[in-house]
Amino acid sequence: MEDEKKNKRNKKKKNKQNVNKRADDVIATEVATSEDGNHIGDGDIAQISQVPDANELQPINVVETVDESGVENKSSQTSEALLEETIKQLRDENGSYLQKEAGFEETVRRLKTENEAHVQKEALLEERIVHLGTEHESHIQNEALLEEKLLH
Repeated sequence: MEDEKKNKRNKKKKNKQNVNKRADDVIATEVATSEDGNHIGDGDIAQISQVPDANELQPINVVETVDESGVENKSSQTSEALLEETIKQLRDENGSYLQKEAGFEETVRRLKTENEAHVQKEALLEERIVHLGTEHESHIQNEALLEEKLLH
């Protein structure tokens, strides 16, 4: 009976120690990432706003447990790492799409400029056609007048 009580107390102590170690690890990790400047707080606001809302993400039920040997279940850390990797990938894809969009916008501007130049050239050519048509009619009239003079 006393041995069982001692074993329970020892398990509780180990669990408390593991919880304290995990809390210390989290604090140390946050400090390390803050010093490195790689924590999420430094992200671009525009990029962060592109990440799906937390309500849109599927909830992940993670239970952190310690087995009898004192080994911690790493599923929550793995899930967090996967989420961070997904966020990074989405930001990269978003950046890629923004670059493509900027390229398309530049192409549209260039094509509009070329189109305007072609429209102006077309208008000038139409004016020239009208002018040449007028000159042609004038030459025909002059030719008719000269023929009339020659006949008389």
